[in-house]
Amino acid sequence: MCASFINFGVPADGDRIVFNKGLFEDTVHFHPNSRIALAHLDCDWHDPVKFCLERTIEVLSPGGS
Repeated sequence: MCASFINFGVPADGDRIVFNKGLFEDTVHFHPNSRIALAHLDCDWHDPVKFCLERTIEVLSPGGS
């Protein structure tokens, strides 16, 4: 996955673009002052989607998606 970003000149630098491997409950945590413009949630089941949406909406920038 990282190679795709590098090929387009946007490396996953661990700051602006971050990939976290693991359970959503263990990896989806945001600093209260963080802001997200775009969140790609790659999950298939109701509970993980609901969990990610609830965590992400708190830090989603106005107009973000």
